[in-house]
Amino acid sequence: MGRNVSLQAQFGRDQTNLMTIESALFEVKQALRLALLLIFLLSSVTAMLGQTVDSAVRARQSILHLKTTLSLQGKLKAIDLSPDGRTLAISVGDAVQLWDLSNGEMVRTINGFQKLHWLYWSPDSKRLLMTHWENQSALWIREKPSSELGFPDFRRDRGTLLWSPDSKHVIETEPNNAFGVWNTDTRTIRFELKLKKTVKAWQWSPDGRTIMTMTRGGGVGNPKSWIQVWDAETGEQKYEIHITGQVETAEFSTDGKYILTVGLWEVPQLWDAATGNLRMRFNPPWCPGKNCDATVAQLSRDGRIIVVGGIYSKADVWDVTTGTHLATIESESRNHFVIGGLSPDGQLVAIYHERFKSLKSFRRTSAISLYDTRTGHLRGALTGATMLWSEDSRFVWSPDSQTLVTAGGSHSYQGKIWDVSTGTLRADIALIEKEGHALLAGIYFNDLDRLSFHPSLPLLLGTSNNYVKVWDPKTGELLQVVNRSSSLLSQNGNVMATISEGSNSVQIWEFEKE
Repeated sequence: MGRNVSLQAQFGRDQTNLMTIESALFEVKQALRLALLLIFLLSSVTAMLGQTVDSAVRARQSILHLKTTLSLQGKLKAIDLSPDGRTLAISVGDAVQLWDLSNGEMVRTINGFQKLHWLYWSPDSKRLLMTHWENQSALWIREKPSSELGFPDFRRDRGTLLWSPDSKHVIETEPNNAFGVWNTDTRTIRFELKLKKTVKAWQWSPDGRTIMTMTRGGGVGNPKSWIQVWDAETGEQKYEIHITGQVETAEFSTDGKYILTVGLWEVPQLWDAATGNLRMRFNPPWCPGKNCDATVAQLSRDGRIIVVGGIYSKADVWDVTTGTHLATIESESRNHFVIGGLSPDGQLVAIYHERFKSLKSFRRTSAISLYDTRTGHLRGALTGATMLWSEDSRFVWSPDSQTLVTAGGSHSYQGKIWDVSTGTLRADIALIEKEGHALLAGIYFNDLDRLSFHPSLPLLLGTSNNYVKVWDPKTGELLQVVNRSSSLLSQNGNVMATISEGSNSVQIWEFEKE
């Protein structure tokens, strides 16, 4: 009985030990299973992360993907991309080559261009004007790709050429204060004008029915300016605006209703483009005279809002439609005050402020303030390091007015991406720094990143003499860099042409839309 108890006890101990061993084995197996599962999950996650990274890399690389490369046999003299991005005109050696970018095939070769010449695409991308130096010019029409039409009487003697908005006429200017208007359907001159004063500017009206010229005279101490508007069909003068002072800029509003003149001695003025009558003089409430430090003026894209100011500490905003003064924006100090420009929607104006914080150390503080154009109230302030203004500082608005990109800085040419709604800095972006920097003048030259937003995609572009860069404006991530000497972007933004170093090939790129 005792032995049975002992055996039972031993059996119980053995069973307990076995259960302990089995439990340990079970725990080991479970641990192994868990480890294997973790290894599997880790490898899966790693693979997924690798795929994600690879996908991100592929996504970054596919922002701009190379469609084709055009090898050039000869020296590249001129190049121009049609606004729609369909055809590329290249002058190589003694010929002009026309390339269909949809298939990368050459459409036409036009010979006989030994001397210096230029290429001009019409706004509708259907016509290409090729002008010689002292020789007859030619016109290529897309609907007739197998031949070009001679332009025997057209000469380009160091002047400039400007297509009309309807792509049927061109203005040709000459150094001796003359300009002519040509009909590209008939390839004949419609009229020619000889002006008495030096022509400083000329512009087609948005509807193409009139032409505006600006001339100056009067000499030192007594500057005078004339704005003349001509009928584009007949060449007859419709009216003349005489301004006592030196007009720096004269331009049509986007809708063609007004002409805005801005000068050094007269406050900005707005004229009725149909009659030439004065509509508004933008005298600030605090200055009834002519010279009111109002040398900067900008109309909103819809032509309803205008901001006027100068180099001192005030800016004024008007409603053009009603002619009422909306607000005066005044800096808290009188050290540095720069009007950066209106947002595309006309609701905000960006103004750069700078002041000395300490006269002992010459330490300065700076900020970009965003003001409501309707009320003049401060909507937000953008502050950060290395924001001091320079001659090459730039403000670039996104098309939706939600992002502002600034470039400049006292110690290097730096870029900053700002969220307009929150006033926060999204990211710093590295730009070309101090290349061609003039120490005494305090300016940059030769090669800088020229920033712009893509016309249809949420991308920030930077072009320079050596690179094309693409950033994500939401994060500041540099998505892609293309090493090329120069670039051309089609008007719709679908196609970009770059020229390789040495100008022996042209690369055709397309933007990924997804």
